[in-house]
Amino acid sequence: MRALTCLFLTFTLFASQSEARSYWKLTFGETKASCPTVSTKSSFDIEQYLGDWYQVQGIPSFFQPADTHCVRATYTRRDDLSINVRNIGIFGSGDKEICGHADSKDPSNPAQLKLYFPGTPEGDYWVLDTDYENWSAVYSCGDIFGLIKFEYAFALTRTPHPSAEVIAAVDKAYTDQGVSLEEFIDVPQPDDCTYDYGQGCDF
Repeated sequence: MRALTCLFLTFTLFASQSEARSYWKLTFGETKASCPTVSTKSSFDIEQYLGDWYQVQGIPSFFQPADTHCVRATYTRRDDLSINVRNIGIFGSGDKEICGHADSKDPSNPAQLKLYFPGTPEGDYWVLDTDYENWSAVYSCGDIFGLIKFEYAFALTRTPHPSAEVIAAVDKAYTDQGVSLEEFIDVPQPDDCTYDYGQGCDF
């Protein structure tokens, strides 16, 4: 799978300008930094997926440092196989916004989307599973000869303050497919998040 080096490279979702410490692993000898074999939601319905999603957990990356908070992704219809993507959040001392789109190009794997943001290569946005109403487990991983691994994860929920049951459900979506939660961190959604960052996207 091609790594989400451009996001969310959204961020995830989240943003290449925004998908937390870039998680990459370099190993030698018998230890392999290989990606788990995962599958995506086979019956993925892009229409049900539209709307606001809040990131509550994930793997830190170069485009989304560990101090990132107030991250929200908004998806709207672009065409039958594509959605508009608007990611916002606070990174370090300032807020950021990035606008792009994601395409579902493979009818046999509708939850394997390709993500596009200005000035970046395409990235993978794979929905491992979602119940549409509460949570979504987004993932991307790529390795080079089993020596260097680039891994991204975005645990999304419909509300900024999900219940423990919702968090448990999205975590299970990862662990059921062999994705370790060891590198996951919480992405805070404090009460003072306004989600009015940026100028909006010209879709």
